[in-house]
Amino acid sequence: MILLAKYIHILQIYHDYNMLLCSVKWANIAGTLLGSYYFKEFKKYSPPGSNNLPGTMNQHIVVVTWIVLLNTFIVSKLPKASAAEIVGKEGVLMYVSCNVL
Repeated sequence: MILLAKYIHILQIYHDYNMLLCSVKWANIAGTLLGSYYFKEFKKYSPPGSNNLPGTMNQHIVVVTWIVLLNTFIVSKLPKASAAEIVGKEGVLMYVSCNVL
């Protein structure tokens, strides 16, 4: 999976997980907004066709979009406890995979 997308995804996962648990809600909303702003600025200054990323900018956007849609579906369709467990485990998986790279 693409490295930059993982970092943005981690912010979104922890946001969803904590929204389900109703704890540290505002801190995670701020993290999600700051992560989104970082991605926007990174995209603005990244040269077109740059080869220093593990993938293209469009691949990052597609991966992040699918992950957000998947998590939105999980949070909206599953019972709260099940959704919290799935999104929480997803966050741990993403955190571990980012730190291994």
